[in-house]
Amino acid sequence: MKLNRIFLSISLVLIALLSGCTPSRHSVPQKLIGTTMIPDMPKNIRVFDQDFCPDFNENPADSNVCAILALSGGGANGAFGAGILCGWTDSGKRPQFQVVTGISTGALIAPLAFLGPECDDELKQIYTNITDKDIFIVRDILGFAGMLWNESYADTEPLSQLIEKFITKEKLDAIAREYKKGRRLYVGSTYLDAQRFVVWDLGAIAASGNPKAPELFRKVMLASAAFPGVFPPVCFEVEGEDGQKYDELHVDGGVVTGVFCYFKPLSERGNTVRKPCSVYVIKNGIGAPEPKEVKRNAIKILEHSFYTMMKMQTWGDLTRISRLAHADNAQFGYMCIPKDYEPKTKKMFDPKEMQILFNMGYVKGKNGEWKNNFAID
Repeated sequence: MKLNRIFLSISLVLIALLSGCTPSRHSVPQKLIGTTMIPDMPKNIRVFDQDFCPDFNENPADSNVCAILALSGGGANGAFGAGILCGWTDSGKRPQFQVVTGISTGALIAPLAFLGPECDDELKQIYTNITDKDIFIVRDILGFAGMLWNESYADTEPLSQLIEKFITKEKLDAIAREYKKGRRLYVGSTYLDAQRFVVWDLGAIAASGNPKAPELFRKVMLASAAFPGVFPPVCFEVEGEDGQKYDELHVDGGVVTGVFCYFKPLSERGNTVRKPCSVYVIKNGIGAPEPKEVKRNAIKILEHSFYTMMKMQTWGDLTRISRLAHADNAQFGYMCIPKDYEPKTKKMFDPKEMQILFNMGYVKGKNGEWKNNFAID
């Protein structure tokens, strides 16, 4: 999908807001933001961004290394990250990750990356075979114009079904077992009402023993990938300290950050890190500037400005993660799509294009083409 169509959707959303055609809500009062909980779930399943520092065992009994993996958003470009993981496995050098984080498409990859190479075939299958119809259904025959009375351009019921298909009870049980060993799996969403980034501990959810845990686990993944305006927000029922029920709207974590790992030094976890870790970041997108002539047209100016803003945001994220890693005496490495890559499709999810990206990532992952110091190319 061209970015100008996304910008058209954003413009229409603003018109829709002005029209007042919005569903009723019982949102969290401002004074209670940050204190509400998901009913019947442990309090530790989520935190705001600046309160997040991964709590993990950096040297579990079945691993002699400490490795952290952070997966960015990027939609269909997630095929690049899937390829890196599969190539990394075939190199014989892929470690077991103590911590895996993801947003958006990275949140969809994260559980399979966390569980390890036994999920590589499924990861490849998903990211080289899905099409638009496996992810969304256009809500209205009028397309983006239908957003005047809808909350999004598309319905993500197909994506919800896809998540349910590959996040099975067996996988949830396996994630719960690894959580109890001290390994951690986190994904991020944007709490729209609060304008805050929320980090969800998927391992804690899986290990909670709550019968509603599988539904919540999958719902969080869907929220992390809910690109605003294009895909609908995900509504979570929460409970205040007074026992009152409220609702929160969550959208794509990429609204706040392009990729996340941790927001404060690991030494602030409350216990010292006994062994330096390696921090790996996979950016499912082009990292370098992509200069081009911009036409003096409002839509084109908005399109390129928004794309530039997102790129600069990710540069800042990578710079922050790199500095934190070095402050913790951790090795740092990242990969991103080469700047000479030019997609040949206008579809959001095109299997042929995704196969190209997967193969590109596979070669880089197998060859270990990690860059150690982040710099704008």
